[in-house]
Formats: sequence, structure tokens, C-alpha cells
Amino acid sequence: MRIFGFLFAILLLGVGVIAAQETACSLTQQATVAEAAGWCADLAVGELCYGDAGVNVLDNEGELLEGGLAGDRVSLVDISQVETLIRDTAYGLALLQAQTLGANNASSQTLTLAVLGAATLVNEAPDTSDYLYAAIVPAQGANIRSGPGEQFRLLTSRSQNNTVLLTGRASDGLWLRLQLADGSAGWIVAGAVLADTSALPTVTVDDPAPALYYDDFAAFSVSVDEEASACEDGIPSGVLVQVVQPTDSTRIQIDDLVVDFEGTLFISQTQGQLFINAVDGEAVVTTVDGLSVDIAPSQSVIVQAGEEGDVFTDLMSYDYAVLSRLPMTLLPDISFVALDLSQFITPAPPGEGSAIADMLATDPCRITTGPGGANLRVGPGTDYPIRGVMQQRESADVSGRAVGTDGATWWQIAPYLWISGNTTVTGGECVTVPTVPVPPLRSQPESEE
Repeated sequence: MRIFGFLFAILLLGVGVIAAQETACSLTQQATVAEAAGWCADLAVGELCYGDAGVNVLDNEGELLEGGLAGDRVSLVDISQVETLIRDTAYGLALLQAQTLGANNASSQTLTLAVLGAATLVNEAPDTSDYLYAAIVPAQGANIRSGPGEQFRLLTSRSQNNTVLLTGRASDGLWLRLQLADGSAGWIVAGAVLADTSALPTVTVDDPAPALYYDDFAAFSVSVDEEASACEDGIPSGVLVQVVQPTDSTRIQIDDLVVDFEGTLFISQTQGQLFINAVDGEAVVTTVDGLSVDIAPSQSVIVQAGEEGDVFTDLMSYDYAVLSRLPMTLLPDISFVALDLSQFITPAPPGEGSAIADMLATDPCRITTGPGGANLRVGPGTDYPIRGVMQQRESADVSGRAVGTDGATWWQIAPYLWISGNTTVTGGECVTVPTVPVPPLRSQPESEE
């Protein structure tokens, strides 16, 4: 019996040590994210910022850049690869601000990329250093033609301040070639932009259009080190990609896939399987063979190489419990990881009865709503954004509670999914539901509860 007691004590001690390690791991991640947001504030287009010292950056010759302290910045044109590392007391994180073209009008769009945990991001963009972005100057905009002259066919037009990608100039310098969204060439009069175009290559209307352009790190590959230790409930490793204040659907290239998207994606790749998750907004993924798949918010697709090219898995809802840990606060545009409400909300029962009518007092806590239903919000308070509505007699399990910004009790159904206690009826044992941390408030009030 004494031996058993001794062994049991050792087991409890081991459990305590593991729990402490997990807590320390999680705190390290949270601290790194918070510090990186400060270190990397006001990141400029074309820059990388070290969010932590646990980052290896390779130059264009494949050599490791020396130094690299938190907050240090380097130009994207000078680097080829970013590797973030998970160590005992450090969590790898790097932020990049890149540029890409709109999928519909080829206007310039800004990308923010966050490399998280044990991930490697490799630049796959071709060397197109001779190309140039320039904004349309005239108030009336500018016409785009099929060749360098007014006699050529009118293709489309661009408004004032629209940014275009210039890929060449006529020999007399009076007309400039640009790239359209489908990769074809158009021509614009040189006076429509205010830029030094002397370094652009001299081209003619008969020259073939260049390959579809991707700026540095707008075409990339991603891999994740599966062997790296990570917190059990920590941030998943991979790359967050957000198009910042988009004016068009944005186009990037991942491996040999073309991805048009709006909002934010989370990308990871292990064992030859590429995971593309639409965590905010929609995406269309197209293979070199022309096969495509539409990904809705909260959905994921896996792409893997087959005998006859890339193969898509069936669309599926991603694991929200895991992806809800992504540090969306690092991204410029306020957004939240999309969720499929059907994973958490149970439809109303048949007939007119209540969803909790037959519950025992000892059953796990469950809530339902009355006439009119109730709003579901990102956090506990009416000043948090609305995520959806729980309709009358629908029900849900409860995972936590907190006092809201309005002073009332709010129930947590899932991370970043809350409902007011004033709009619900409870069933089961709800007194012992644990108090959980409140998410930060990042947006303005939308409406009453």
C-alpha cells in the first residue's frame, strides 16, 4: 500500500509538471504574439519583421542572415526563405508585408503573412525586378489598349489612383505595356502614370506577354515541421495570409496552385498534403490542369499530388477548436476565424416542446432560446460583433461563462461564440460552469442584443 501511495504521488507530481509545462508553453506563445504586434507595427510593403529571435532567414544565395533580433526588419527582395522555430523558451514568429495583383482588375493589393510556430515559407516568385508598379494620375482615369497607339482596340480602363503593373515600354517611350488580370498585355499612354519608366525593358506589340506576375512572397510554398514540440492546446504551425483592405479578389500562388481569395487563409503542409483553410472569406483554388474548387468560410480542402496531377479532397469543415487559436490580432484588418454554427447549435426539436424539457438537474449545462431567438457574438457584451443567431428553441452546450461588458452573465458556447444569459433558458447543472477569459474587444458596437 505504501508503495502504491508513493507511486501515486509520483504520478500526481508528473501530471503537475506536465500541466505547468503546458501553461508555460501557452504563456510563451501569448507573450510572443503580444510583443510581435508591437515590434512589427507599421510594417511597410516589401518588408519582413522578426517577431521573435527564433527565426532563420536565408538570403537569395541561400545563406543564413546573421543577427535577427525581435523587431529587426529586412527587405523581401533580399531574402528567399523564412523559417520559424519552436524552442523550449521561445516561439517562432515572423510577419511579412507583400504585394500582389487583383484577380479581376490586376490592381495592386497588399498581403500580410504571419509565419507561425515551426513553419517554413519559401519564396517561389520569379525574378521580375525590371517591372514597376505605378498609379494612374489623370482625374478621368486612363484607357488601356491592345497596342501602343490610339488606333489599337480599347480593352478596358482604369480609374485615378488605381495601381497597375508595368512590364515594358515602347521604343519611343510614349506607351507602356502593363499586365491584365488574366496575364495578357495591355498598353497605356506614358503620361497616365507618374513614374520613372526608363528601366523598363523595351518591347513591341508582337512580343509575347510575360508570365502571370507574382511579387516576392506572393508565390510561395509552405511546410511544417511535424517533429517540433508544440503546446497541446497552442497555436497551430503554418502561415496566415490576409489581403489588407482589398479592392478586388486577390491572387496568389501556392506551389503550382493559383488561389483567388478575399479575406484570410491559413496554410500548412505536412506529409505531402497541402491544407488550405478559409478562415475569413472565400477562396477558389485552381490546378495547372484547370481543375478548381470553391472554398467557403469555415471550410478546408486538402491538395495532394496524384498520378495525373494534383487531387482535391472533399470539402470539409475544419477543426474550429484548433484554428480558433490562430493569432488574428496580428493581422491589420479586424477579422475572426469563421465557424460553422451547425457544429455547435442543435436544431429545434420537432413539435412545440422545449429542447431542455427532459433534462435532469445533474446533466451538463445546456441553453435554449425563446421567441425571436438571440444574437451570438464574438465576446460577452453587445459591443462585440454579431456572429449569427440562435433561433427559437434551438439549443447548445455551454463551455464557459463570464460577466459581460454590460454587467450581465454571458455563456460561452465555443471560443469567440457567446450568448447573453438574459436571452436564454438553462437546463442541467449550470452553477459549476467555469469562468473563462474574455476575448479582447476589437470592434465598434453593432446593435442591441
